[in-house]
Amino acid sequence: MRQLLVFLCLLLAGTADATIWTWPGPAAPCNAGLQACIDGVAAGDVVELATNTPITLEGANPLTLRKSVTLRSAAGFSPQMADFTLIQAINEGATGPVQITVEGIHLPQGAVQVVHVANQPLATTVRRMRIENPVNQLPAVEVRQAFNNASARLAGRIEDNDILVEGRSIAGTIYASSAVSVSSSVSDPGPLDIDVVWNRVHAINTGQQAIMSLYALGEAGHARFHGNRIEGRDFNAGISIASGTGANYPVSIANNVIIGQNGNVGLPAGIAVSASQGTLDVLVINNTVIHGRNGILISARTDLGGMVYGALVNNIVAFHRSGGIIVENALDTPPLAAKAGPKGVVAPVVNAHNLVHANAYDEFTPGPGTLTSHPRLRHADFRLRDDSPARNAGAINAAYMIDSRGFPLLDVDGLRRVKDGAIDIGAHEVGARSTLHVTHGTNTFDHITYLDWDAINGNAGMHFVATHNWNPPGLDGIYNNHHTGLYLSGSPLRWSIYNQSLGPMPLGAGFNLFLPDAGSGTGHLTSAGNTSGGQTFLSSPELDASPDLFVHARHHWNGHGSAGVYLNHPIFVGHFDEAWRLVVPAPATMPLGTGFTLTLQERSPNAFFHRAASGNISFNWTRIDHPRLNGIHCAQLSVTPSLLANNPRPIGVWYTGTQHAIYNEDGSAMPVDANFFVSFDPAQVESCSRTELFADGFE
Repeated sequence: MRQLLVFLCLLLAGTADATIWTWPGPAAPCNAGLQACIDGVAAGDVVELATNTPITLEGANPLTLRKSVTLRSAAGFSPQMADFTLIQAINEGATGPVQITVEGIHLPQGAVQVVHVANQPLATTVRRMRIENPVNQLPAVEVRQAFNNASARLAGRIEDNDILVEGRSIAGTIYASSAVSVSSSVSDPGPLDIDVVWNRVHAINTGQQAIMSLYALGEAGHARFHGNRIEGRDFNAGISIASGTGANYPVSIANNVIIGQNGNVGLPAGIAVSASQGTLDVLVINNTVIHGRNGILISARTDLGGMVYGALVNNIVAFHRSGGIIVENALDTPPLAAKAGPKGVVAPVVNAHNLVHANAYDEFTPGPGTLTSHPRLRHADFRLRDDSPARNAGAINAAYMIDSRGFPLLDVDGLRRVKDGAIDIGAHEVGARSTLHVTHGTNTFDHITYLDWDAINGNAGMHFVATHNWNPPGLDGIYNNHHTGLYLSGSPLRWSIYNQSLGPMPLGAGFNLFLPDAGSGTGHLTSAGNTSGGQTFLSSPELDASPDLFVHARHHWNGHGSAGVYLNHPIFVGHFDEAWRLVVPAPATMPLGTGFTLTLQERSPNAFFHRAASGNISFNWTRIDHPRLNGIHCAQLSVTPSLLANNPRPIGVWYTGTQHAIYNEDGSAMPVDANFFVSFDPAQVESCSRTELFADGFE
């Protein structure tokens, strides 16, 4: 276990400069009220909320963060502020850069407000928040430049939040709010960097408000809206971008899903882009905008000097009662026009490979690859069906345009965007597959259970993940206290799961199977050149270039050149000391000639680390608190122990009745600080949990 202990020591050393405080805690300043705790810790410290009791402020509202600090939930806790709480991050009086993070807190009828008011940079992250019906019609998350200084940068990252906004009718007037608002309230602000990514918003009857909005002045910085899902009814705009003065401010809107827009005020559309006096350099790529009044609207006040340059590529815009794609005449460049715009792009707005269908009208000159056929979307979640004309019909260069602006090459589900040199139109990329395998008398013999899944049958080159599921819907809880591996045999070829100990495979046991997108896997064979003691070093072009990848590893008995080697040990995977490694716990050694199959994915809301902590451990299991999984029994998780697992036992997953959990098959206590890679297929989760939606035009 030396490698694991060294890794743990280095991890702890990396946080030595920041003190982690627990509130409510025994030591001052965090043995008093929460505001006193935050005010009393040193700049750069972390305050973790270890309570599930609603938190009432000891002083005046708002809860104010004025210095570099992280306020987050403690592992295993779901902290909630009292109703009508405002959390404000502000750099008032700052004499140096300020960095503030707010993470993992529930705000019923609350809001988070970030205000830049000093001659110093301010960077803020608002992540994994749950915000419902923001207080006093404030945006759920507001980021505002309120200081005139052309060199003082404001950076914000609004990530992986769940937000509900619902209008309230009082005396015939609708009082509503928005989910995310980014704006300048001064005439000469500094550079603005804003990332609004992976958020899920449900909006109902929001009046004239845009759900996500940006009003940008100046010309430095960037704005990126990526992987958001906005759905509901009767909201005026989904993502609204407007500019005042300034030149060539870059805005990227990619891989978003917007459903149900129905406003008709100002610039109403699922995606609305408008320049008044300034110039916007906009990429609108791979979005799915459906089932509203207006789809995508791009306009400019050219009479006042406003202009929009950019590209409108690979979008699905369908089933709108009014306009689908509307590009103002002055911006509507005929296909492949020669006029050059900023940064060498064809100007003003190039369009290509969009799919428009069943809109009352469209007002743009269709560019190359434009489709008008039915998109063939799934009823339950509006992803592409396998027979959709949008499959592999997108312009692949659009993905790399987005990549050049710092986006990951991932779709709205967090899955690989480009596969086999092709890309789909719309926000979802088809390719990943999930299923449940159940052992029974006709597919199980001794220690082996044979798989029958069309996605892998007969194909020896598959890289997939198998995770034991104790109690899938409809099945009794079945233990399998064995380390498992994959095995390939027969003619035609059949995949199987087997117990490494040769112990009998129980009947009625469930296994979650996940096959990622094409190209998301690789194989590994241990050899004298890559193996030492209990570890083997992994290498592939993608692994070598990406220390932050998310990796599942499974032993493959006769795969990747192995002649058949058993490995009756747990395997831990991770990146440490500039190398990817697979490790078995001491005193075991890694046998030579052992095959492994690996699946690779960038981290996203559906691929994350889980750490066992006192707040989430019960007996032999650790609960996973995730908004897309809580309350959904049918969700199928994949789990691999990380290098910090500290838990050399067979593991599985189970559903507690409210949350999913990772458990030890042998019944032994789950240790604190055991770490795991966890992932799930969003399409599988939504498909199994959503009521089918039948609406005209979607059948």
